[in-house]
Amino acid sequence: MKKILLSIFLLALTLLKAYEITSIELSDIAVEYPKEQRVELGAVTDRFPVDTSTIHALIHLKDVGENDPVTVRWVSIDALPKPNTELGEASGTLDPHTKIFHVYYDNRDLRLPAGRYALEILSDGALKAKKEFSLVSQKRDGKENENIHPVFGVSEIYLAKDVKENSDGTVTPIGVGEYFPNSQHKIYVIVPYKGLKAGTPYSLEWVVVNDGINRNKSLYKMKGILKNPDGQNEGTVTANIHLPRDWPDGIFEVIFRLDGKIVARKRFTIGDVSKLKEKSIPSKREGMGRDLQKTLISRLSGWMLSSIERKDLTPLYEHSVHSWRDHNDWQVLKQGFQGIFNAGLKWKEIFAQTPKILPPIRLENGAIRLQVIYPGIDSVDVLLSGTFLQEDGEWRLLGFALEPVNQ
Repeated sequence: MKKILLSIFLLALTLLKAYEITSIELSDIAVEYPKEQRVELGAVTDRFPVDTSTIHALIHLKDVGENDPVTVRWVSIDALPKPNTELGEASGTLDPHTKIFHVYYDNRDLRLPAGRYALEILSDGALKAKKEFSLVSQKRDGKENENIHPVFGVSEIYLAKDVKENSDGTVTPIGVGEYFPNSQHKIYVIVPYKGLKAGTPYSLEWVVVNDGINRNKSLYKMKGILKNPDGQNEGTVTANIHLPRDWPDGIFEVIFRLDGKIVARKRFTIGDVSKLKEKSIPSKREGMGRDLQKTLISRLSGWMLSSIERKDLTPLYEHSVHSWRDHNDWQVLKQGFQGIFNAGLKWKEIFAQTPKILPPIRLENGAIRLQVIYPGIDSVDVLLSGTFLQEDGEWRLLGFALEPVNQ
């Protein structure tokens, strides 16, 4: 009898152990890399303009077991007349040992109003995690409409290629300017001030004003407090932003705030901005047309087949967005494709068939994620996906994947 009770007790403990959700990140841009089990988000935030087309959520998981259930629910907290209105729900099971889970809300049709919303994650009806976010009116939240509140003692923001720290605690900017080449990966911001109290909170924000794709988009934020050296009433705020690859051509801005109010802002240019108008975001008709989808999928399948036959990713590399391909370690990507290279499937016959085209996913940065399923040879269906972005008038890859589909 004791043995039976002990078995029941151990079974209960096993059932009680469930996966954990360690964090939830939100963004308006996401690019998936299924082979690497990785999702790359744009700027992470919990505030979106009301005209945001897609809201992506990256859910980080821990200790996922066999067939663990999950339900994703999007809720309006106070934006609609009825509080806590459910906007949509989807349920399924997680694959064992899943580390990340990517979901998104398509806001293109309904166009939700400004207000507070939430993403709820449930398991067997029990709430496991909740992430709140807001849709805000651009008239209220647009950075370009924020007023400057001049403060005596802060007169200028300097941008420089480097800085020299002096023995007396002051900082000398080196290579000051408002224009930088694309290869200037690190750009310094220097804000001298006088007559301000130590301990005053400040923040710096870098904004993409226009890079041909993004408009008035927050790039990076940092916060701190003023630290006046040796009890003086003056000092210097020094910070930098670093991009590990070449910057895109564009107009950028840095904003300096004290106690949450803008006291100074400075615009700067990187690269050649004369071609920005040519890099406009494609129209929905152009981006979502069925004929264009078929054309891009046909190209992708050809590049993929050539890569498999050569056991080399060069054909995919050559047709990728320049900044993306230069940022990735293609040797690592190639290693991840070894299983495909050596699978022994009849790839030429598979790609010769007519695929089932899945609904495209349009990202806020103008990119389009296309997915198709090719009927399998020997009962193995194949999912081919590619994310495309227009670069200099040409559709190029911003991500790709090839994987079998469970029957």
